[in-house]
Amino acid sequence: MEHEEQAIQNILQEWATCTRLSMDDQILRHHRDDLVMFDVLPPLKYEGVEAYRQSWDDWHLDNPQSMVFEFIELSIKAREHIAYAFGIIRCGGVLENGQSFENLVRATFALEKTDNRWQVVHQHMSMPLVGQG
Repeated sequence: MEHEEQAIQNILQEWATCTRLSMDDQILRHHRDDLVMFDVLPPLKYEGVEAYRQSWDDWHLDNPQSMVFEFIELSIKAREHIAYAFGIIRCGGVLENGQSFENLVRATFALEKTDNRWQVVHQHMSMPLVGQG
């Protein structure tokens, strides 16, 4: 299964790179069309790749060269046809008003292998409420 875990790591690293570089046509190429996505921004749940893709104008930075989006931690477990991965992503950038931001985001992925191809079927992103309570 080490080979499968490496294949999944390659897919998720490619996703992170495409996100960071705003390569919109490539970001979801390993996500299944009927993806269920839980995200940090409203409406929080997206059903299908197209529904999720339509939300991007709400959060993509105008200056993609400033964008930070990288795994600082990633764990993967794979079986023959199903896998999961989870980790921490450091993300940030410079907003239109010149203000910079940086956050840590938790990410969980569920993947299925069909026709010898791994695809993300569920993705869950969340931000910890640091200092709340």
